[in-house]
Amino acid sequence: MTAYAVVRPSSPEPSDPIQDLIGGTRSFLGQIEHRLEAFFEAERAEWASRHQELTVGLDVLETFVLGGGKRLRPVFAFHGFVAGGGSLDDDSIVDLACALELLHGFALIHDDVMDDSALRRHQPTVHQQYRRHHQAAGWHGEERRTG
Repeated sequence: MTAYAVVRPSSPEPSDPIQDLIGGTRSFLGQIEHRLEAFFEAERAEWASRHQELTVGLDVLETFVLGGGKRLRPVFAFHGFVAGGGSLDDDSIVDLACALELLHGFALIHDDVMDDSALRRHQPTVHQQYRRHHQAAGWHGEERRTG
């Protein structure tokens, strides 16, 4: 008599909600970066169509926003969205999270202006960069006020 083993397809491993959330967060952060890059690209085209010099401030802002930071506010928004029943696969939170990141960037820039800070993240602050451009371009008026 011959014994035969019954081979059944293995069932998928049960998912680990924590690992799913970590993977979802990584994917979400990638979406944030992509959406912010697309936003600045579209804005650059719009501003440049009016006058190329208008893109100077946008370039400085883009470098600041995309140049670092922990992206905590978007992550908090994403985790709140998921905790409230949102799906890890639903990207409707992306634009809101990008808006939070831009708002946070504004708050940091404002803080630097109010404190007359020269550096943020070991780089010249946004207003200092714009002030230097004003000087180099020979624009009229006081560069401190433009910055």
